[in-house]
Amino acid sequence: MIAVAGGRTPRGLDAMTPLRILLVDEYAILREGLRHILAEIPEFSVVGEAADTVSALEQVWRLQPDVVVLDIALPGMNGLDLTARLRQSHPQTQVVILTGKSHEEYVLKALDAGATGFVHKRAESHMLIAAIRAAGRHEHYLCPMIRDDVIRQFLLERRHGPANGHYDALSVREQQVLRLLAEGHATRKVAELLNISPKTVEKHRVNLMHKLGLPNLVALVKYAVSLELVGVEPTRQEFPTQRMRTSLPKK
Repeated sequence: MIAVAGGRTPRGLDAMTPLRILLVDEYAILREGLRHILAEIPEFSVVGEAADTVSALEQVWRLQPDVVVLDIALPGMNGLDLTARLRQSHPQTQVVILTGKSHEEYVLKALDAGATGFVHKRAESHMLIAAIRAAGRHEHYLCPMIRDDVIRQFLLERRHGPANGHYDALSVREQQVLRLLAEGHATRKVAELLNISPKTVEKHRVNLMHKLGLPNLVALVKYAVSLELVGVEPTRQEFPTQRMRTSLPKK
């Protein structure tokens, strides 16, 4: 088992222990739909629901869920403030934002508040499932729809050059990790493509933010877009492991 801060092991690493999920949304019909979708996933267990922030706080204290799925627009305290409060009082409880808002400002504020996932309500259900699974592993997840919206907004609103820091100063491995993260791949997928461990990917991500002076994953994506790294076909030298795998004949 892999130890994490506080001595607690991420539930997603133990297939025998379901992830305990709390649903927080103002509308009962939406919570009912989410419960029905998540009930189909054996490793998930929806342990409670809440329609407002007061009830959400009470249930987190009582139920100790592994993951809270919540909207930004909630009666009382907004979902971003609730996220920050939950992450402070219950640091082992991960938060996945499920909302109709996709503007860059909301994504940045959610990540700054401590959310590990951000999914748009227009997204398909498998994206929410992927976000919850990633949260169970204490990994970040942005659904492709959100990532594409952030990139599009950045291209429309870009007024400045790329962030401080020099791309050429990055190691080859750091450049590989930067591109794959910017393309929306989760930590485990990046690790698989580069034949390294997820822990090593996380270490490279932290190093990238430090070297480039960037605060979070969204900023890394924007930086990669500013250099036109996203959507560019990688060369054999950049991803030798991936190229070798794809060149093998199918059996």
